Amino acid sequence: MLKNREGILTLIAEIKQGLGDLELISKSIVEVGKKIKVINKKEKRYYLESVALELHNFYSGCERIFEKIAGDLNGGVPTTHDWHKRILQNMMIDIPKIDHL
Repeated sequence: MLKNREGILTLIAEIKQGLGDLELISKSIVEVGKKIKVINKKEKRYYLESVALELHNFYSGCERIFEKIAGDLNGGVPTTHDWHKRILQNMMIDIPKIDHL
């Protein structure tokens, strides 16, 4: 659990870096999406597989950010068989603003 300002600032920097990675993946998905509209049917399969891989990378990137948050602020990542679902649910919980940081 983070207890100091430096730790929180480090977490913020790591999250920003992860969001930058997600932005690059998003741009790649958009570019491939544009190409899919103008290519022939035979090649389309490969572009669709590329989009599927990029979507997987995007989700994995989100999950890595959530794992950092859970590990540093929530005491750790859930360890049950449904941890993927639980970490997403935990990230959606509305937490009141903390003013003393």
